[in-house]
Amino acid sequence: MLEQYFASYNFSDEEICRLERKESVTPGDFGALANRMRFMDSTELSPAYITEELCKMQDEKTGESTKRKIGFYAD
Repeated sequence: MLEQYFASYNFSDEEICRLERKESVTPGDFGALANRMRFMDSTELSPAYITEELCKMQDEKTGESTKRKIGFYAD
């Protein structure tokens, strides 16, 4: 998927392994990030950025991230 969506970037073995450890990565995640990147300044984009964003997406899916909550919560 990295090659299909981000062919112009060279990912390190470490970055690839980091993504492989995230078992919830889907093709839609790659597509969503690729679409979002179309509107970004190319100087901000790198393999490290792509890897980090994909991992953040997975952490949000699995509840590992506490930074962003969706919905209503009662105390």
